[in-house]
Amino acid sequence: MNLKPFYEEFKTTLLIFGVIAWAIFLIIPMPGIIIDLCISASLAFSMIVLLTSSTIDSWDKLRTFPMILLMSTIFRIAFNIATTRKIISGGNPGSVIESAGHLIVQDEIIIGLVMFIILLIVQFIVANGASRFGEVSARFMLDALPGKQMSIDNELNQGAIDDQTAKKQKRRLQMQVDFYGSLDGAGKYIKGDVFASIAMIVVNLIVGLIVGMVELDLPFAEAANRFTLLTVGDGVVNLISALMITVSGAIVMAKVEEDNENGEAKSNNVIQRILQELIPNSRNLYIAGSVLIVLGITGLPFFQLAVPGALLIFAGYMLQRNKKAEEENKANEELRKRKTEQTTSKEVKVKRSVEPVVLEVGYKLAPYFMADSTDVFGNKKESIHDKTDLMRQIFANKLGIKIPAIKIRDNVSLHPSTKYVIKVKESAVASGVIKKDKILAIPTPLVISEIEGEKTKDPIFGQEAYWIDENQLDEAADKGYDVWSPITIIATHLHQIMEKNLYQFISLQQVADMVQEVGEEHPILKDKMDKIDDLYLLQKVIVSLLKEKVSIKDLPTIIESFIEAYNQTKDIDTIVSFVRQRISRQICENYINNDGKLYLISLKDEEELVVNSHNGVNVLSMNYDWQVKFLERLKKEKDNARTLKIEPVIVTQRPELRPAISRMMENFDTDTPVISIYELPSNVKNKVIASI
Repeated sequence: MNLKPFYEEFKTTLLIFGVIAWAIFLIIPMPGIIIDLCISASLAFSMIVLLTSSTIDSWDKLRTFPMILLMSTIFRIAFNIATTRKIISGGNPGSVIESAGHLIVQDEIIIGLVMFIILLIVQFIVANGASRFGEVSARFMLDALPGKQMSIDNELNQGAIDDQTAKKQKRRLQMQVDFYGSLDGAGKYIKGDVFASIAMIVVNLIVGLIVGMVELDLPFAEAANRFTLLTVGDGVVNLISALMITVSGAIVMAKVEEDNENGEAKSNNVIQRILQELIPNSRNLYIAGSVLIVLGITGLPFFQLAVPGALLIFAGYMLQRNKKAEEENKANEELRKRKTEQTTSKEVKVKRSVEPVVLEVGYKLAPYFMADSTDVFGNKKESIHDKTDLMRQIFANKLGIKIPAIKIRDNVSLHPSTKYVIKVKESAVASGVIKKDKILAIPTPLVISEIEGEKTKDPIFGQEAYWIDENQLDEAADKGYDVWSPITIIATHLHQIMEKNLYQFISLQQVADMVQEVGEEHPILKDKMDKIDDLYLLQKVIVSLLKEKVSIKDLPTIIESFIEAYNQTKDIDTIVSFVRQRISRQICENYINNDGKLYLISLKDEEELVVNSHNGVNVLSMNYDWQVKFLERLKKEKDNARTLKIEPVIVTQRPELRPAISRMMENFDTDTPVISIYELPSNVKNKVIASI
């Protein structure tokens, strides 16, 4: 007979009935046969819960356990009330309770009561211990939550796990906290159940005696015998069920979860773990068995000690034989594997991609990369991961580009061990050395006196600086120095390198994704780009903009102006110039000084400067000496401007000269913006402060 269709149709109704069934026990007197059936069901349910809790691998295999504890406790209390009503009313509480009473009491009321009290004490001890387990587990789990969450974030930042895995681990962590919190609350119900049982026992005994002697006209001895027997029987059947549930709770709370190499819960079967850890080898069994046999020889009962001892020795022999067989099988398997590897060619896998950005650090710098590290400024729980995440967000907000996660890994081969190396696409582009437990003091124009420290060059800009002790922080600040912690040094260096190399992260696929995103809100631009079908040229335009740190946030305008220019020319510098003019307001906004003006350095004799074009790229055809002298004069004028606290930009009259001058700056690693006169917004005040 297939009951599945019936269950599927009425399972909700059955569940609702089961939830409210406890209220029926409080209202309606139950006949003895129903009480017997309920006792049998309660014992069976308790055994199932105990066996399940003993064999589950981890807490998430029995997530409903707190609810099971709560509901079973409520049902048991309600059932206790029903049996108490039946006993003190002089009715028949069922044959199970009466038989249990006869089994425990056996015509000896005092002995029966003592046995029952012992069971009650055991139940109280286990319930109290389980409750304490729940409190400690919930508290420790809650205290460890921030550290575990940061550990997951660190693994995500380092590229050890992906976003989906991180979300899954965080969700499981939160569920674990909720589980142990609920278990702690349910444990209080278990303790309350013990006190309720004691109260009902006292009621059964005292009120039962009164009812038996007053209403039933029974002699004191007969009334005491009858109601003690029923009270003990009722208490025992309920205590056995409650004890199994309580032990189940203690087992679940006492589990120590371990993770395997994949971060998943290991098998945590209580019975298996006890056997594995308590009997790791046969030697312990041999010793225990031998001791029992020796004790039997010394005058203690020989048979009762020798038989268990012999069984332990036999179990040790079997364990030793099985381990030896396992080792032989493992050795044979290894031998077969080696033979297979020798006779078959192993497939060689080639990695077709490289890490976009990698920060390698010496092993002595590891403490600075812990999630809970602190710097000398007292910024607790700040790490390099926090700063790199913030840096990526700044680039996204300022320049409109999503840069990949920065992978951080230690490199024991770095010398000295406090060195760090920044790699872009697995090519080293910058490095530096940190002094452990030191901070870097960098002089500013406001320095009033020299500070005592180890002279050095800062690893980012190559300026003169000093390594000083952490306790000199306030002194350095008072004397006008900029003070950087090791984390700030590395993060600033990373920011500088990333800003210079942003264009390297613009792949053809990323450009296609950008066009797709723009097309969702501007479908006509997507249609036009599909007709042009020249993502490669658009990629060159975006790369040219990013090389000069021009934001591509206004991508719809960039794509629109690219399409317009593309219909007139395929010359890359001409297209870039056209795009720059369309977004000139955004470009110049970054160069405006605090007084709202744009300060310019113009070029003398522009008409004498020769520009050659090769494949649409404009290059300045001036000799090396001229370029060096030009840069020297430029540096002098910029230094003069900085004394006035202004940052000038170079302006060209000829549009084709602008990219040529900019490429010369790039070749000499000079960070000075170059704009065309056609890119100057009409509403921005500008002033020429020098001409070179």
